[in-house]
Amino acid sequence: LPLGFFATCLGLAMVVRHMMLAQTKIARLQADSRALVDQLKEQNEESNRDRMRLEMAMDSAHAAAWDIEFERQEVRGSGALEQVLGQKITYEGFMRGEAMAQIHPEDRRLVASLFQDLGREPCRRQCEHRVVNAEGAVRWVASTGASLTGPDGTVARIVIFTVDVTARKEV
Repeated sequence: LPLGFFATCLGLAMVVRHMMLAQTKIARLQADSRALVDQLKEQNEESNRDRMRLEMAMDSAHAAAWDIEFERQEVRGSGALEQVLGQKITYEGFMRGEAMAQIHPEDRRLVASLFQDLGREPCRRQCEHRVVNAEGAVRWVASTGASLTGPDGTVARIVIFTVDVTARKEV
């Protein structure tokens, strides 16, 4: 047989070997990706269970967690946010100061100062103040806020946890 025939056979054998190695690698990658997908599904399910527990606890405690994201220009809340604060808060309304209308007049300066501090630099602040709902009922709330910076070092987000403490204040 000619030497070229053996060289061709050897070349084909090398190609087949590389293809088999590639198929083995592909099979391993597919198995790894299936395992990762299963792990992500499990973590997502656990996260959903944790979120549900947290929301139930917050509802039971008449508490709300909410945040103001400046880049996205949105206010997001969880828990009983509208019930605790007495009204829905929008980003536009917050930026125009409309949210201050629900704050008891005697507490507005305190709350404005808290938000000025939080919006100026990374910090954490707490206060107790009164809110007035749409029906005119006055409720006491305790709020803890923290400001978070973005990559440029300016405040990008304010995170707030608010709980209705009216029952404690009335005792």
